Amino acid sequence: MGKNYKQFFLAVISGVILALAYPGWNFDLGFLVWFGFLPLFMSLDTASQKSTKQLFTLGYIASLSYLLIVFGWFWSFHPLDTIGLNNRVLSFLLILALYLITSGSLALFGSLFSYAFSKFSRRSFLISFASIAGVFVLLEYLRSIGFGTLWFGSGTLIGPHWTMGNIAYSLVGNSFALRLSSFIGIYGLSFIVVSINLLLYHLLNKKNRWLFGIILIGLVGSHFVDFSPTTSGNSLAFALVQTNQPTKINYRPAEKLENFKIQLNLLNTIAIQYPETEMIVFPEGSDFLKDFSLFLSPAQAEKYFRALFAKPVLLISGMRALENEDNYSRVLMLDTRGDIIDYYDKRVLTPGGEFLPYILGSVIKISNPEGLSGFTDEREFSIGKKASGGIDFRGKLRAAPLICSELLGPSSAKIASSNSEALVVLGSTSIFHGWNGLINEALAMARFRAAENKKPLVFAANMGRSYSISKWGKTEKITPNSNAQILTGFIIPSHERSWYNRLGDWPILLVSGLMIGITFFTKNVTKA
Repeated sequence: MGKNYKQFFLAVISGVILALAYPGWNFDLGFLVWFGFLPLFMSLDTASQKSTKQLFTLGYIASLSYLLIVFGWFWSFHPLDTIGLNNRVLSFLLILALYLITSGSLALFGSLFSYAFSKFSRRSFLISFASIAGVFVLLEYLRSIGFGTLWFGSGTLIGPHWTMGNIAYSLVGNSFALRLSSFIGIYGLSFIVVSINLLLYHLLNKKNRWLFGIILIGLVGSHFVDFSPTTSGNSLAFALVQTNQPTKINYRPAEKLENFKIQLNLLNTIAIQYPETEMIVFPEGSDFLKDFSLFLSPAQAEKYFRALFAKPVLLISGMRALENEDNYSRVLMLDTRGDIIDYYDKRVLTPGGEFLPYILGSVIKISNPEGLSGFTDEREFSIGKKASGGIDFRGKLRAAPLICSELLGPSSAKIASSNSEALVVLGSTSIFHGWNGLINEALAMARFRAAENKKPLVFAANMGRSYSISKWGKTEKITPNSNAQILTGFIIPSHERSWYNRLGDWPILLVSGLMIGITFFTKNVTKA
């Protein structure tokens, strides 16, 4: 019994170490990911009974410990007034259930990994080395699909869009890892992280402490060296309008007018103080252009912008659009010396924020049917019909828009940036009440999306922090807080397409599958 407790403790420690390495904190301990799996490996190797149940349990405990910490942002939903549930006690109980169901369900992938570790570790070192890392990669990929499947609803777009908790994000402070992601993406980095943990564990077992120490020092040291090269080329001046508007099912007219005035004042400030600006971005759901059209006709609006700006400006704004009785989270792209260039409707919608999963909707229908009706009418969105792509602004920039949660999945950014020179992200954390940990996690994901595709990225936030990122994944500028303000700077459009942008995740997924296949078809060779 004592040994079992020790094994369980080691599994928990592994989950906690990996959670501390994960971005979301106000400190960077990403280097912990290089040895975060070691306690779990020890618990699996020292298990007194190698029963399937015991192996599954240890993996489950480690994964659950990790996810309960990483998914702490669930509590930022409270209270659930953004979806029409004003009862705080019921809101607490419902979030608790969602939190435990999500963490508990996705932790099952950790159980499968631990079982595979035990079975494959009996093979020769090189074969087990690659096959165990391959299993982890495939399970991580499936987990990114699992979240959306678990919370399925009318707005679900099935795919690998939900990468929260991917251990590769722990390497956001490592500029070499960011550069490497332009070849192999986050799943390739996950393969490397698990492989290095396996190597270190092998060295510990062989009592080769000198080599263990040298490798570990090198890995930790790499987090403190900047490998990002300088970027040169023709630049384009941008301005990001940051707002601080809480999410509501319905805004009073006075609130709508006040929000519009704040944005208009920030726009005027840009025109006066930063006349060199060529691109202005408003956050998701800002409704600026929609509200602007209520006061001025298209001809009057063009006249207004001509007086405001000395040269053409690309103005990008989020809005709620109603079309054929369906709501869409839409991005409008306007040439201030012309007309609407194009628009894009969000495709990866957030469960609980932009549509209600069927399970959650059933609960609210029983407890608060009026709130459900209000959410369905005013807040529930439909999936956009086309993928994002680059739009040309007078030959100066091909920009591809993404909307908030679309930043979480590498595939959305890959498609959007394939024929563009910059990624423009319109974000909002208002349904999470501007939770700081989620803001930090989103920044890490944005840095990887930029680095993976070798495209500069700008992020305009509502109830968050706005920033610009170079094509190497380096944060160039960022607002100090989430208050309404503007952020200005320059980006250098990138015509380059990275290897990852061309090939995506298929190479590492195929390699992982191949290594697992080789393991199954080779003889069971005892480790030396």
